[in-house]
Amino acid sequence: MCLTAHFIDDDWQYHKRILNFSQVPNHKGETIGKVVESLLLSWGIDKIFTLTVDNAASNSGTVTYLDRITKEWGASILGGEFMHMRCCAHIVNLIMMEGLKSLHESIVKVRNAVRYVRSSPSRYDKFKACVEKVKIASKGCVCLDVPTRRNSTYMMLENAEKFQRTFERLRVNDAQYIRYFLDDGSGKKILGPPDFENWDNVKVFVKFLKLFYEVTLRFSGSLYVTSNVFFHELCVMKTKLTNLCESEDPLLSMMARDMHEKFDKY
Repeated sequence: MCLTAHFIDDDWQYHKRILNFSQVPNHKGETIGKVVESLLLSWGIDKIFTLTVDNAASNSGTVTYLDRITKEWGASILGGEFMHMRCCAHIVNLIMMEGLKSLHESIVKVRNAVRYVRSSPSRYDKFKACVEKVKIASKGCVCLDVPTRRNSTYMMLENAEKFQRTFERLRVNDAQYIRYFLDDGSGKKILGPPDFENWDNVKVFVKFLKLFYEVTLRFSGSLYVTSNVFFHELCVMKTKLTNLCESEDPLLSMMARDMHEKFDKY
């Protein structure tokens, strides 16, 4: 568990400090609360205005425990009314993942192609050689997404799209690339490689997910106050989702409807 403090000093300067990385015995809310309590005591901190957590069910128990403890300390601010603060960036990520939960075939194929490139130095070197042959000027490279990392699917697709011509050249220059998709080692085929239709879908996904990427970046700022901007961003997101639900692109409208339903829930 990572415990981070945000505070304003005597000169009204905003600060963010990582206080601790700490192992937690289990995911029970009260267990987490007791660990946070001991860490706060070790720092001599007793006044907490808010505790920002993600939407895991156990965090409600954590907040309830700490709310009770700070009241016992006589240090509760505004009666703990604002103690439980849900992480808006996490909620946006959950809404985005709702649209991708069906794991559209095009995303899976691109992910598998990127996984092939990143799986060994020799494959990566062949990929870079193809980049030079098709004369792509980008200094970046493809990256694999991580389920627990916000925006990583957007970043994977956005980067991969830039190298579409490289992946197409890889089909010609690297015989192993095609064989990789024919057998996963247990006799099953791996989805891929991505074809032209898949890349067209990826372009749609990137354009769509960019909205959530930009909102999450603004929500995740650590050097400026964010509580005064989130409502405006939510309104922008709501409006764009509503418009996209009416899109003539069936894929886009389906994703938007799934996300809109999740947005309304939260």
